Amino acid sequence: MAPVLTAQDLRRSFGGVPAVDGVSFDVSPGEIVALIGPNGSGKSTTANIVTGALRCDEGRLTIGGDDVTNRPAHTIARHGLARTFQIARVWGRMTVAENLLVAGTDQAEETITAALLRRRSQRRRQIELEGRVRETLDALSLGHLENERAEVLSGGQKRLLEFGRIMVSRARVLVLDEPLAGVNPVMVQALLDVMARFRDDGCAVLLIEHNLQAVEETSDRVIVMATGKVIAEGSLADVRTSDAVVSAYLGATA
Repeated sequence: MAPVLTAQDLRRSFGGVPAVDGVSFDVSPGEIVALIGPNGSGKSTTANIVTGALRCDEGRLTIGGDDVTNRPAHTIARHGLARTFQIARVWGRMTVAENLLVAGTDQAEETITAALLRRRSQRRRQIELEGRVRETLDALSLGHLENERAEVLSGGQKRLLEFGRIMVSRARVLVLDEPLAGVNPVMVQALLDVMARFRDDGCAVLLIEHNLQAVEETSDRVIVMATGKVIAEGSLADVRTSDAVVSAYLGATA
């Protein structure tokens, strides 16, 4: 299938020092592409450019063929992109169910005028949204926590809730920034199962992750970065044979 997310020659420097130096890649629907590399290799900076948190100095970014280069994060989100962060971000004072309901709300139509003019259609959408929330709670085994404030959840449960918000929002392009960091082994498998579901549902997933076993289990392709550049691409088995990769990343963690 044609790529839905395409980055071409992305560049970003800080104080004259390149953090992202000519990075290009693409991700197709139903594909998980892992972005790996040692600390300081430019992975998170690349993710921040893709999601609109940072502007690039040069390069081009498209989603579904639309140029979204240096557009703000909320504009890129409206093109169907969702992201997670290295530390799970939830609305702590809201309940689990409320977190999911907000994720599925069409903010573009949340005005008094729209509510009056579209009262019946909005009610239908509300019923449909409540059904999606219920299905998501059941799929993630969070139903028993639906009325709990999100702030009381464990780290792994908060990550599951983040994934649940993605499921409810129906985003089609996902940027997952170290989703397994600090998660206990039992919860890791639950998160991997959800990532596989994202792929099966046709999402394009850019995964930034240090857990190489998880990368090997879930990813269709691997992109290796070092010093702001892409130094290898292919399956994890393929890139392991690269001298540059062994030197820059794998060798350092062996």
